[in-house]
Amino acid sequence: MIAGAVTPFSTTRFLLRLLLGALVVIVLARVFVLETFRIAANSMSPELAVGDRILVVKTSYGLRLPFARAESVRWSAPARGDVIAFRLPTDESREYVKRVIAVPGDTIEIHGIDVWVNGDKLPRRPIDNPESVIRITGRTDFDGVLFREDNGGASYWVEYTSPDASVFRRNVAMQRVPDDAFYVMGDNRDNSDDSRSFGPVARTQVDGSVRRLW
Repeated sequence: MIAGAVTPFSTTRFLLRLLLGALVVIVLARVFVLETFRIAANSMSPELAVGDRILVVKTSYGLRLPFARAESVRWSAPARGDVIAFRLPTDESREYVKRVIAVPGDTIEIHGIDVWVNGDKLPRRPIDNPESVIRITGRTDFDGVLFREDNGGASYWVEYTSPDASVFRRNVAMQRVPDDAFYVMGDNRDNSDDSRSFGPVARTQVDGSVRRLW
């Protein structure tokens, strides 16, 4: 045999090693860096609709120990207006996606469609012509009334079934967000299971920030 010649056996072994290496990289990336999900409910309408594919960036706020909820390194924290993926506090086998409304140390209070953070009502203006929303989201099937809400330098759309204050809503008495926890709400305010029902989300339950893919 000529020195350096490639045999079928060595080629197969090389391809197997290459495939195994690629598989290891994919698994590590999914555990530590990125993961994709498909939206299954309309609680984040109008920005995220049922069927939208999202990317969860697990390194947005820190680096988590393998197969553990604790972080080994932290370099930032979720801010007001961020959309995050997290484990449901009452059932960590379930993954939820919501928007951060208040951060550790903030006070929050909710009356009807008015949300108060640190004693200030979040500014909200109606969207009379939703063409800009349609252009960005590609959606036209809005179920309610659209508003643009401002919070901590972030601006985003929220949707209410009706702006009528007489509609039953979950009012929340003033409370302080605990240290290392976040108060989250869905953008579809009248159709969202969020911190109004299950309370603040601990940082250890946060998996990362969310990006819409398609």
